[in-house]
Amino acid sequence: MFLMLAAGTIYGFGLWSTLLKMPHGYGMDQVHVSSLSLAASLGEYFAIDIGVFVTTFGTIAGFSLGCFLCSLGYFCLWLSTGHYNGLVPFPLLVVFCFLYGHGCGFIVNSSMTEVLRNFDNLAGYATGSMKAHFGLATATMTVIYYAAFEGMPSNYLLFLSMYTMVVGAIFIPVIYATRGRCEEKRSTGTLKFQILCAGIAFFALACFALQLLSDSLSSTAWKLVLLALFCLSSLPFLLARAGWETPEDSRILRATSEDEAGTAHPDDVSGFGILCRMDFYLLFAALTISQGASLLVISNSAQILPAFAGGPIDTTGFVGMLSVSGCYGRLFFGGVSDALAATVNRPWWVVVACVIIGISHLVLCTGDLRLVYVGAAAVSFGYGGIFGVLAAFVKELFGMKDIAVKLGIVACAAGAGSLLFSTLLAGKLYDREATRLGTSPNCYQPSCFQPAFLTCAICSLVAVFFAATVAYRTKWIYSSKDTSRKQSDEKTYTFGF
Repeated sequence: MFLMLAAGTIYGFGLWSTLLKMPHGYGMDQVHVSSLSLAASLGEYFAIDIGVFVTTFGTIAGFSLGCFLCSLGYFCLWLSTGHYNGLVPFPLLVVFCFLYGHGCGFIVNSSMTEVLRNFDNLAGYATGSMKAHFGLATATMTVIYYAAFEGMPSNYLLFLSMYTMVVGAIFIPVIYATRGRCEEKRSTGTLKFQILCAGIAFFALACFALQLLSDSLSSTAWKLVLLALFCLSSLPFLLARAGWETPEDSRILRATSEDEAGTAHPDDVSGFGILCRMDFYLLFAALTISQGASLLVISNSAQILPAFAGGPIDTTGFVGMLSVSGCYGRLFFGGVSDALAATVNRPWWVVVACVIIGISHLVLCTGDLRLVYVGAAAVSFGYGGIFGVLAAFVKELFGMKDIAVKLGIVACAAGAGSLLFSTLLAGKLYDREATRLGTSPNCYQPSCFQPAFLTCAICSLVAVFFAATVAYRTKWIYSSKDTSRKQSDEKTYTFGF
C-alpha cells in the first residue's frame, strides 16, 4: 500500500503544474501543459510492455524498476524547473513526465498482480482498498506540501523523487521476504478488509478536513499534523498480527506469489488472447470514454477552478478533494461489489460508474462555482469506482493466466481517453476560448470548459451502452461462479494477514 501511495503521486500534477505557466519560466499555454499531463498518463496507462515485463521477470523486478523510473522522472523535472527553469526543451520535459508516469504504471501493475494472485475470493475488497490508497496519494501529498513545501513547488518535485526511491528501498525487500499465501476463513478476511477500508475512509476524511482548514493552520501545526498522519498510516500493519484465528483455522502455505492462485476459470485465455474477444473491445471502448472524460477533469483541475471562479484562486484544496472522492469511489465500489457479489454481477458496477460520470459532466456544464465542486467530486468518485472493480472484473472475465499482460492492455484505455478528451478536446477548446477572450495562456470563464463537459456527457451515453452490453454478454461467467461458490467451503487465500 505504501508503494501504491508512491504510484498515486501521478494525480498530483495540479500541485506543481502552475510552475509551467509562469512567464519568467516556460510560460506554457494549456495545450502544452495538458500535453505533459498526457505524457505522464500515457506512461502509466500504455502498459503492455509493463505487463510483459512483470509476467517475464516477476513482480519484485516490476516494483524495483517502477520506483527507479518514477524517482528519475521527478528528479529530472526538479532540475528542469528549479535549476534550469525555462531552458530545457519541451520534448525532454515530455520524456521526463513519461518516465515518472511509466514508473507509476510498473508499481500499479505489479501491485495488482500480487493482490489478484493472493486474494482470490475477496478480489473486490483487496483491489478496492489498494486502489483507494493509490487514489488518496494526492490528498496525502497535499498535507506534505503544506507542511514543508508551500510556495516551493519545485522542491516538492525533489521530495517526490526521494520519497519513491526510499519507499522502494524499504518495502520491496519486505514484500520479497514475506510474500506467500495464507489460508483463513472468508469471514475473517472480510472483517479485516472492512476494518482496513474504514480506516482508509477515516484517513481520507481527515485529509480533506485539513485541506478545508489549510488557511488557518501554521507551518508548525502542519508539521504536527503530518507526524500524526504518519502514525495513523502505520496502524494497518496491526491487521497482520497473529491471533485472529486458531491454528486450526489458519495455516501458512509454502508457496510464492508467483504461482497461479484461485479457482479454475470457465474461460481462461492468454494475455494477448483477449485481443480476439469482442467483450474486450466493448469494455475497452466504454473505459476509453468514461476514464478519458474523468481524466479531463482530474488532469485539468488546476485550470478548471480558476475558470469557474473568474480569476486566479488556490487550487490545492480542490485537487485534494478530487483525490479523497476518488478514494471513496474505490472503497465503495470494491467493497460493495464483493458484498453483493451473489446478487449483482461485477460488470454492472462499471455501468453505474459510467452513469455517474455522465451525469456529473452535465452538472459541470451549469457553470456554477458551487456546483463545480459537486460535479468534479462525483466525476472523481465514478472514476475511482471503475478502478475499484476493474482488476477483479478483468480476472473474472478473462482469467488469471498472464494477468499482468491483461491488466497492461486494459490500462491503455485510460491513456487513449486522456489523449482524446483531456488533450485534444479540452486543451484545444481552452486555448481557443482564451485567445477569444484575450487572456491567453490563461482562461477565466466557465465557457473555457463547458463545451468539453457537454461533449463528455453525450459520449458517456455511448459508454453506458457498451458497458451494459458487456454486462449482459458475460452473465454466463457469473452463473458459473455462483455454482462454484456454492460447492466451495468458506476458505479463501489471503496475503499478509
